[in-house]
Amino acid sequence: MTVPFYTSVREYHNRKEEFDKAISAVLEKGDFILGGAEKDLEQEIASYSKARYGVGVANGSDALVLCSDALGYKNGAEVITPVFTFFASTSCIARLGGKPVFCDIDEDTFCMDMEDAAGRITKNTEGLLPVHLFCQMADMNKALALAKDNNLSVLEDAAEAFGMKQHVAGEIKTAGTVGDVGVYSFFPTKTLGGYGDGGMVVTNREDIYNTVKSLRVHGASQKYHHDLLGYNSRLDTLQAAILRVKLQKIDEGIALRKKYADQYRAMLRDIEEIKLPVVKDGNVPVYYVFQLKAENRDELAASLNNFQVSFERGIASFNALQREKLAALNEQQQQLVANTEKRLEEIRVTVEEKLQKTLNERISQSFKMVNEQLENVQKGLGEMQTLAQDVGGLKRVLSNVKTRGNIGEIQLSMLLEQILAPEQYEANVKTKKGSDALVEFAVKLPGKDDGLEFVYLPIDAKFPKDVYEQLLDAYDTADPQQIESAGKVLETTIRKMAKDISDKYLAPPATTEFGIMFLPFEGIYAEVVRRSSLLEDLQRNYHVVVTGPTTLAAILNSLQMGFRTLAIQKYSGEVWKILGAVKKEFESMGGMLEKAKKHIETANGQIEHVLGVRTRAIQRRLKDVDTLSAEDARRIIPEIGPLEEEDPLA
Repeated sequence: MTVPFYTSVREYHNRKEEFDKAISAVLEKGDFILGGAEKDLEQEIASYSKARYGVGVANGSDALVLCSDALGYKNGAEVITPVFTFFASTSCIARLGGKPVFCDIDEDTFCMDMEDAAGRITKNTEGLLPVHLFCQMADMNKALALAKDNNLSVLEDAAEAFGMKQHVAGEIKTAGTVGDVGVYSFFPTKTLGGYGDGGMVVTNREDIYNTVKSLRVHGASQKYHHDLLGYNSRLDTLQAAILRVKLQKIDEGIALRKKYADQYRAMLRDIEEIKLPVVKDGNVPVYYVFQLKAENRDELAASLNNFQVSFERGIASFNALQREKLAALNEQQQQLVANTEKRLEEIRVTVEEKLQKTLNERISQSFKMVNEQLENVQKGLGEMQTLAQDVGGLKRVLSNVKTRGNIGEIQLSMLLEQILAPEQYEANVKTKKGSDALVEFAVKLPGKDDGLEFVYLPIDAKFPKDVYEQLLDAYDTADPQQIESAGKVLETTIRKMAKDISDKYLAPPATTEFGIMFLPFEGIYAEVVRRSSLLEDLQRNYHVVVTGPTTLAAILNSLQMGFRTLAIQKYSGEVWKILGAVKKEFESMGGMLEKAKKHIETANGQIEHVLGVRTRAIQRRLKDVDTLSAEDARRIIPEIGPLEEEDPLA
């Protein structure tokens, strides 16, 4: 089995509708030569590469020839180029009468060895033609230094380097845009390949752009006005339309190439006989191919070919065996099908008889059940109408739900509810006079003087989710440059949020002189806190204090203790007044009790007088009267009832 090096068929079928639509649009317009899609592709490639200009040409080789012509690589001019490259990298110089001067390559990258190139510069040297090869760019920092020191132009052969990047002079630059001019090839096997030939010139120099643009159409600056002896090298509009479709997902394709390259590294890293690609520091690779180095290359190739032959023989033998097994299985299957059909026919007859009987019975029952269900449905519809009347009200409630920042607001709301009393804070408050901006929550602090009953402390929840996720992704890559870049974006975002809080919600003396920015996760809070200069800037310039969940809880607990202390101080005077009044009442009550005691003692003396003196007088008067028994006394005077010392039930 032979695995093709490249095929566009699968990609075409996966995105067939997009490709067909783009091709049909060109066919319907009929603008096949330098049409709208070609102009659009020039702008899009320039934008992707961060170049000022793009010029579409027939292929990558023509792109090198046109650029060599524009830079003056002719009439004996020497141009230094690496010895290990494709033929077009040197023929573009020789075609115009220039002289290619070969230099050595770096053993690890296969790209131009700039130290060796420096030793080959003469008074006739006009330029450098570095070739970005396999997966990374040549050392463009050294190339630019050589060019500057010797007044040379730089033509980048980026035919197979589309999307590659490198840190050059403190910036990340794209292959083809570092030197004076660069070229891309859109040959089908390239990282961005068409369905035929195609090429592109990118540059930041307007003079080169105008010259190349003229050279591709026979040196014409306008139709039928030829200022130069040029060429016929134009990018077909059909190819441009196809390339525009592929450009939309080029980053996904580059990421997929890196994924496969990482898999190759993992599987091949322990094989001592081969060496894997070495990516030099400062390069952001794009794996056009995954090259291997071997001491015995021819032997390795022969071994792989022998393995292929053995593998193909094994596959052929396996296929033959499979065919035999499938033939036997097919015969058994045919017999099984025949027996099954016969048995199924018998079953069908029996089942039809039973089904007919059962069906008649079930239909009658079903009609009855359907009738009952319809009655229930009618009742249910009445209930649904009642529910529908409330949908409008529910919709109005839900329409006011705030969709952004729910995580922070919910967490902040829970903290406030758990720690503070409802009257100690408010939600959705206008803290700034004349502004419609509503802060999510504001704690009500006691006023500084009698003029203000309370002062608002604004608390606003912020969660820069996208920026924080970018920072986490940067940490995952372990790329210091990406981490630093993502960190700066986070700092900028936090400053903007702090400025927003300061401008919208802080208005002393109605509010405190500072506000609180609440970050709902400890991770992002830790990222902000460890940037001490950022914290100092927020507090000094924007008067904003940044807190996380734990920090805010501590602050709120402190405020709650302060509220309780103030309440005790506020009401301590009233408590003393009440205690004084109670003390006075107790004194008054004591006097009244003294008077009551005297009255009771007087009454007691009067009772003893009546009981003693009057009783003795009555007894003297009745001494001659005979005393009756208790029974006779009650019979004569029944109203007196039984005496206390007698048991009425005896």
